[in-house]
Amino acid sequence: MDRRGYGYAECPGFVEGIGLMDNGESSPRSVLAAGCGPDPLSDWVNHGYKITRLDIDPAVKPDVVASLIDVGNIGPFDVVYCSHALEHLYPHDVPT
Repeated sequence: MDRRGYGYAECPGFVEGIGLMDNGESSPRSVLAAGCGPDPLSDWVNHGYKITRLDIDPAVKPDVVASLIDVGNIGPFDVVYCSHALEHLYPHDVPT
């Protein structure tokens, strides 16, 4: 937990009570949620982050339908967030 009593998952973008992306800018901070699944990440949105959701499964209605190993040129992001997705990749799937 951070010093304000938030669990890390409850207060996205915070590590030990310090904003991960506190850079003084008032514009939305861009996050690519890679392998997002059905989670809308509303806690992130409520904290001012602009989320782009990427998933291989179109049924979860991501912003971008793509594989983690071939996302293409989808733009610059301040942060790439990936939770519980990399373990679904096999070593032979990832180009070296």
